[in-house]
Amino acid sequence: HKQSINRRQFLASTAAVAAATGSGKLDAQPSSRDNGQPLRLGLMSYTLAKDWDIATIIKNCTETKFEHIELRTTHAHGVEVTLSQAQRREVRRRFEDAGLKISLASGFSYHHIDPAELRKHIEGTKEYTLLARDVGALGIRVFPNALPAGVPEQQTLTQIGKAVARPSR
Repeated sequence: HKQSINRRQFLASTAAVAAATGSGKLDAQPSSRDNGQPLRLGLMSYTLAKDWDIATIIKNCTETKFEHIELRTTHAHGVEVTLSQAQRREVRRRFEDAGLKISLASGFSYHHIDPAELRKHIEGTKEYTLLARDVGALGIRVFPNALPAGVPEQQTLTQIGKAVARPSR
């Protein structure tokens, strides 16, 4: 029978394997589908690293040879839209100096029925996109999140698509 594994179990397992190899880096045997590239690991700060500051994230990720960190808004690292331009440059410098790639995970979603709530999330995403640019993030993650009761699924999916679509020039 099949066993399922959750993210926490996966991370614990990969950390144990990395530690057992002595190098901390997982060099998986290439398959015909992966073009010979070794397995590359990244970390989401959502659970495991939610209480870590930037120095701890950098230390832990570089020691375990993780190459990427997704920084979730509202967590202890403090990478938020409220950072000054100087603070944003410092965040970027610290991660670049450590050789870590970063991305950001927002709390924004686009399924809201209330137009004012939807607009608030779209405008928040615009600010977050500027933060991502300033700190050198590869991108940002947003959440479709839900299908509201009583609203046709296609209508919600269209709304989500339009909310995140790049405006035409």
